[in-house]
Parts: sequence; C-alpha cells; structure tokens
Amino acid sequence: MLNQLLLDSIKFFRNNLFFILKISLPMFIVIEAFDVWYVHNYILDQTKLTSKIILPILLGMMLYPVYTASLIFYIDAIIHDRPINVMACWRAALVRWVPMFVLYVMYGVVVMLGVLAFIVPGVVFIVRFAFAEFNLLLDQRGPISAMNVSREQTKDVFWLVLGGFLVITVVIHGFYYGLILLFQVANVTSQIIDSLLNVLLAVLYLFYIVFSYRVYHYVQESAGKIGVPT
Repeated sequence: MLNQLLLDSIKFFRNNLFFILKISLPMFIVIEAFDVWYVHNYILDQTKLTSKIILPILLGMMLYPVYTASLIFYIDAIIHDRPINVMACWRAALVRWVPMFVLYVMYGVVVMLGVLAFIVPGVVFIVRFAFAEFNLLLDQRGPISAMNVSREQTKDVFWLVLGGFLVITVVIHGFYYGLILLFQVANVTSQIIDSLLNVLLAVLYLFYIVFSYRVYHYVQESAGKIGVPT
C-alpha cells in the first residue's frame, strides 16, 4: 500500500509540477532573495545578528500559509474535477491565512516540545497532525479542532504516513546533498548555486504535502469516498 501511495503522489507531482511551481516558486524566490540580501547587508554587524536570523524566518512563516494552502486547494480542486487557477488558489489561501498561521505556530510549538522530549514524541506529533491543514482548509475547522480530528484520522495509517515521510526524507536529502557534493567535487561554488539549491529543496519539500493528501484521501476512500489523484 505504501508503494502505491508513493507512486500516486509521484504521478500527481510530476503531472502537475508546472502549476505547483506557478503557485509556490514566486514566494520561494522572494524568501531566498530576502535572505541573501539580509545576510549580505548584516552578516558583519553583530549588533543586528539576532534580527538577521529572525526577519527571514518571519517572512518564511508569513508566506508558508499562502503557498501551502494554495497547493492544498489546488490538489483538492483537481481531485474533485473543479477548474481553478493560480489567482483563485492564492485568494482562497489568503482568506484562511489567519487560522493557517495559528495552526502553523501551534503545530511548530507542539513538535518542538516533542523533539525536546527525546525526539520520538516530536516524530509522533508530526505524523498524528499530518492532516490538520486539510481539516482546517477543506472542512473549515478551527486550528485546535483540525489537530484533534487529524489525531483520530491518522490512528490507522500512522505507519503509512511515517514510512512515507521517512522514504521521502531520505530521497530528497540524498538528492540534495548529492548535488552539493557534486558541486564541491567540481569546485564550483557561488551564491547563485546556493540559492538555486535552496529553492529546489523548498520545491521538493512540497512533496510531503502531496503525499500527506494522498494518504488523507485514502482514508476518505476507505470511508466510502472515491477518486484518485492524477
């Protein structure tokens, strides 16, 4: 079952990559460009070292709900055969920006506390709350309700989600660090290459969302709903 879910996710990601890039790439470029600019201007100013770290993180946090929600709305539209465009995805995401941001912060805090508690609880929280964003956006739930429902939904698919996340993590980071090693061996280094690799990694991370939705949809299928991501 895990193999099939991963293959379905790969097929969807490949077939819809152009649209996924249209949704997310502009924001990834903004985040990376701001980070490079800020580091270049303040890296030598120790009095502004804290703000140098915080401001790029804040920008990423502010844009995360937009590109994540946009992708989720797009996937859901494709599944249910509804026409949608980039602007419609962005508008729908902005409407739910506040609850998505609250959920993002809550999720981050819970996972961080879990990681501090000997790591394993953090991994468990990552899996158990994997469907929270779908519940919040697609079922119009509040952040707490979305997390509680996700905890129930992932009971029977815990190992599927965990196994998928582990495979995805190994493949993505193996590919990413393989590219870094390749450039190092070729003695090719530049800020442009570093930035391109960072943007590439951000795009690849979207596959977690695609896979999570596929498992979420599998849970719905098991409850009697039909339709497979294509």
